Amino acid sequence: MAILLTLWLNFAYVEHQLDITPSHHTQHHCQLFSGAHHGLVATLPELPVWIEHDYLQPVAATLNITRLYLAYLARSPPTL
Repeated sequence: MAILLTLWLNFAYVEHQLDITPSHHTQHHCQLFSGAHHGLVATLPELPVWIEHDYLQPVAATLNITRLYLAYLARSPPTL
């Protein structure tokens, strides 16, 4: 029974997805039809606008970091 129900639902999904006649879907807004409709709607691609500058912007500022180096290791003699 579960296999028949699964096959029927698959058939219903495919049949409903292939129904691209808008007059059949004027009274209800189902997700299956809207997905197919939005996939079929074509829009012209828009090219990005490139802005050219005559100068270079700084990428990063240099940062000087001083590190305190203590040569004290685990086996070092104790400090006096």
